[in-house]
Amino acid sequence: MSAPQIISTYYQGTTLAPSPTESTQIRVLVDEDYLPPAIDGSFPSSNTLPGDLFGRGGPWAIEGVTGPLQPGTRLNLVSLAGGHGIHVRLYDPAGNPMIEFPFPGTLKIVPLSPQTRIQPYYDYTGVVPNTGGTLFYDTYRGVIWIRQNSQGLLDTVNELNIEDYLRGVVPAEMPINWPQEALRAQALAARTYALSELKPFHPTHDLDDTTFYQAYEGSNIEHPATNAAVDSTRNTIITYGGQPIVAYYSSGGSGFTENVEDVLNGPPLPYLRGIADTDGNGMPFDSQAPRRQWATAEFPMRVLEDMLNVKPDTTVGSLHMIDFSDRSHSGRLRTVHVHGSTASRRLPAQRFQALFNRLTPEELGPLNSTNFQIEFQYPLTRPVPDLNLPGNQSIYFSETGHNVLFGFKKYFESRGGVEAFGLPLTEEFVEGGLTVQYFERARFEYHPELAGTKYEVQLGLLGDQITAGSRPLPGVAPFPNEPEHRYFPETGHSVNFAFLKYWEKQGALDALGYPISEELFEQGAPVQYFQRARLEYRPELGGPFGVVKGKIGVEYLRARGLLP
Repeated sequence: MSAPQIISTYYQGTTLAPSPTESTQIRVLVDEDYLPPAIDGSFPSSNTLPGDLFGRGGPWAIEGVTGPLQPGTRLNLVSLAGGHGIHVRLYDPAGNPMIEFPFPGTLKIVPLSPQTRIQPYYDYTGVVPNTGGTLFYDTYRGVIWIRQNSQGLLDTVNELNIEDYLRGVVPAEMPINWPQEALRAQALAARTYALSELKPFHPTHDLDDTTFYQAYEGSNIEHPATNAAVDSTRNTIITYGGQPIVAYYSSGGSGFTENVEDVLNGPPLPYLRGIADTDGNGMPFDSQAPRRQWATAEFPMRVLEDMLNVKPDTTVGSLHMIDFSDRSHSGRLRTVHVHGSTASRRLPAQRFQALFNRLTPEELGPLNSTNFQIEFQYPLTRPVPDLNLPGNQSIYFSETGHNVLFGFKKYFESRGGVEAFGLPLTEEFVEGGLTVQYFERARFEYHPELAGTKYEVQLGLLGDQITAGSRPLPGVAPFPNEPEHRYFPETGHSVNFAFLKYWEKQGALDALGYPISEELFEQGAPVQYFQRARLEYRPELGGPFGVVKGKIGVEYLRARGLLP
């Protein structure tokens, strides 16, 4: 199959057309938020690598600062003691000091010959395959911009023409030993995609070098086979109706490509419709692809929390829940719903994938697509032996394999036991600085600052936490309180009839908190959410006034991936 045939199969109704991409510049963010090491050694750099940049293979210059510099000249970035500013130092190829000056906010590093490559040594990404040694991908054709961002950290952008950019994209996106027609099709798709991502009004860059856009690994990954594919399709793009398309592509399809709206949550596009991606025997064409099956290393949930809290637009505080259930018909993720102590967010799956690949430890391995499943381990809810503490200080529940001890046991037994709280799901453990224990219907919290008072043990705000993504829920207009109706101006909600009687009997504000919804109808029954519980009207279960607490402890742990 020829490259044009491959293109017309995956991008239906399209045609190839000329475009001046050889003279079109693209700006690629290749490193961000770098803090150079302290000049006095008092702290390391943000990624432990020195703030060095080299010109390789030919002369280069710092625009507006130097004349031509010899290959091997080293630019060194350092933070001043105490973090008060950044300085730039230059050393000749023999290591002799040349000049030093305060970082001016922006540096433009320019090559002065076609052979010159710029190497920001602080942007480590890995070993170039088949080289037998440690080489860095962070060696680039074109111009390098280093800018200080609003946090005072350094972002690095590679600016070059699209054709040269593709030389570092095609071998990063497709194996170099694949047929030349496949490589040519990849070059056409990558060129067209790059053109669609140009952002002339963005002050610093058009796209980055991750799979959130398309992988770009600079000049060290270039190969004659992929350079030939780029050169043979030079200045040619994919169009639909005379306009360049948005040429989304993936490394594999597992037998079926997607409708674009099911992946990116945008409008349908006529040239991006899902098709069967199999041979005449029904075998997926990518069945032998090197990344057809993959997995990350095992990691704690804290890794995802740290990842999310790096960026202002994804920060969630303490991660409480993460939901991977929003998937297309093929099983690929569409969005990831995350909920934490400070925010709830729905992230496009590609955004989550890019964050994981850029911001988690390299040894975990990447997410190679959005077609993955999460296998949770459950150490907190794993059954344990009966402690059988002397003096009746513990009680063991064989149904779940957990103990309830000391003050939690006293609170549990005095406030209704299993009927009120359900079975224990965990042992005691420390979470958010508090000793806590989860039950089917509640979370117990020990507050040492209130020791000796009736508030020493409290129920956690699970009702608040599991509804955070949907609040504020519709309230009602204020009204005078009556024996079976009560309005709470604190939250703008009311409690009525059986729910009000149960609320009053079970400890009112101290035990259940304020109402945070009106009565709703969920899972076949009237329910109402309170700060610390969900009340359900289920008279068939025989609770007081026909009301029981919902199993929000189960739901909360399951949503966090802590319970199967």
